[in-house]
Amino acid sequence: MGSCGAVDAVGLAKRLTERLTELEFGPVGKVTVSVGVAEGPQHASNPRELIACAEAAMMTAKTRGKDLIVLFDDSTYERPDSTSVASSRVRSIAHLKMLQSLAGKLNRLNDVREIGTAIADELRALIDYHNCRVSIVEGDEIVPIAFRGVLSSRGGREVEIPRSKVGEGITGHAAEEGTSLLIGTCVRSCLSIGRRR
Repeated sequence: MGSCGAVDAVGLAKRLTERLTELEFGPVGKVTVSVGVAEGPQHASNPRELIACAEAAMMTAKTRGKDLIVLFDDSTYERPDSTSVASSRVRSIAHLKMLQSLAGKLNRLNDVREIGTAIADELRALIDYHNCRVSIVEGDEIVPIAFRGVLSSRGGREVEIPRSKVGEGITGHAAEEGTSLLIGTCVRSCLSIGRRR
């Protein structure tokens, strides 16, 4: 629910469960619902994590009984099969789902630029980035193959992302070391998809 808080979502869930108690569904009869509510960015910083948090709250509602509404919090980890899953795993589940989705997409691609674009697109669901560039290493050069975001220039000209050298600058250092760098509030990493010789 865009532009709404958890209170609004819980209110809608209450109206929904109350209305469902008045209805009969043919041979099935009356149905009950379990509702989990999570709010972003309080509970999660991206859509996948938010869905995982709401799912954890819903499973807790199912465990506690019928027609219940549970708002996600750090203790929301009950499951119907009575096994506990630590709340810290909710984000890990969201990350694993993203990686599974990305792996499925990458398995169908052969073009290196399409692979780079798929990586940048999937990362958007996990990280709220401003700009994302995926590059490959060709010899001692770092060649950008995919970009997502907005670049502006003087005079409205199209901006071309320049090549750089391994070992030079932030991206070059990350490519040389094979590790991400944390610089102030900016995270830059270089992903080497393949090396052409």
